[in-house]
Amino acid sequence: MITPRVRRHFASFLCSGVVVLALAGQGRAQGSRADYERSANLRRTTANTVFRDRVEPHWLPGNTRFWYDVRTGPGTREYVLVDAKKGVRQLAFDHARLAAALRQAGAGDIQPGNLALRDLEWPDADTLLVTAARKRWRVALENYAAREVPMPPAAAHIALLKKDSS
Repeated sequence: MITPRVRRHFASFLCSGVVVLALAGQGRAQGSRADYERSANLRRTTANTVFRDRVEPHWLPGNTRFWYDVRTGPGTREYVLVDAKKGVRQLAFDHARLAAALRQAGAGDIQPGNLALRDLEWPDADTLLVTAARKRWRVALENYAAREVPMPPAAAHIALLKKDSS
């Protein structure tokens, strides 16, 4: 049982601790003007210095494989395919060949380091379906021949609402 005397000692102990902490805080100097300026500019000075820091998986049917895109530098990215069941991570495709195939098929000025792709699908091991430049493309991965295909109705509506992040 806690007696009134023990309570008084405990309360006095707590109060003395608060006083010590308050006095210790007064002994520290505040930051200089330069410190505050550096702090205010931190976001600007560190922008575009950290890459490959996020993975947002887009799971494929069957839930054993997923793809993600990752920033690899200022204004560049790559697409990665992961087979979680086999424990294999690899580039999803040849970025340079895909960019060339999409340019040749009429998708505009698409560059390998900054492919702005959406809705990647692999209906089979040799075919990639992808949305780029607000159109749907079917790419034969054995020779990287690309051709435009009709967009699924819901995807067509969503593509009109989204802006490409080129």
